[in-house]
Amino acid sequence: MASLDNYMIQTPADEWSLLGFLKYRKEQNDFSGLKDKEHYRYQMSLVAVHLYNKFTTVERTKAQYCLDNFKVSLIVKHRKEESFGKVDLLKVS
Repeated sequence: MASLDNYMIQTPADEWSLLGFLKYRKEQNDFSGLKDKEHYRYQMSLVAVHLYNKFTTVERTKAQYCLDNFKVSLIVKHRKEESFGKVDLLKVS
C-alpha cells in the first residue's frame, strides 16, 4: 500500500505541489535530500490520497491531477535529455 506523508494531511489540497512538498520535507528530520527518493515519496503520497476513502472527492481528484502533471514533467525532462544527448553526439562527430 502506498505511504501517506503528513504534508497531504496538513496542507489544503489546492496548495499541493511538488515544490511545496519538498519545502515541507526539507524541514522534516527524515529528509534525505535525494531527488529520486523524495520524488518517489511525493508520488506515493499522492497515490495514497487517491486510494484512501478518507479523502474527499476533491482531494482525490487533486491527487490524480498532481500525479498526471508529475508524470508529464518526467516525460518532458527525459525527452529534453535525449535531444541534448543527440545534439552532443553530433558535435562530437
